[in-house]
Amino acid sequence: MTHEHVAADQYDLAEKAAATAGQHARKAAAPALIQRSATRVREIAEAKTRFKALKGHLATLAETPDHPEANLEMGQFLCYVKDEWDLGLRFLAKGKDPVLKALAEKEIALPTQAQDLAALADQWTSLAEKEKSPLRKGQMAAHARTLYELALPAAT
Repeated sequence: MTHEHVAADQYDLAEKAAATAGQHARKAAAPALIQRSATRVREIAEAKTRFKALKGHLATLAETPDHPEANLEMGQFLCYVKDEWDLGLRFLAKGKDPVLKALAEKEIALPTQAQDLAALADQWTSLAEKEKSPLRKGQMAAHARTLYELALPAAT
């Protein structure tokens, strides 16, 4: 349920749903569910914070479309919160983070060779492994899986 609330930018409802899930997990004495609900609470909190900051970044982008900080924040919001990688990568490519910028540029070039897709997925996986934020870590890992799946049919 929390995914639908986040998709609709209803972060307060998502927080309540995640907290309720955590309460039920504790009552059921299910450690894996307790951990997952705690992680989801942190993910929703980060998504909510990014959403609140988005208004300022949108205003900046309206005035200065190539603003590196605003592009980085917009790209991260689209990729990590909204799971809209196609659009988010275009913003990351204009952003100020050199690692994300380079990865976004490689991906926007639409690699088709299995080894290129797998190499890109490896880079996203490497970034995900270093990430402390559960939201960013999970989204990067999921995106890497998608790239690996795209590479699989043509892999030797």
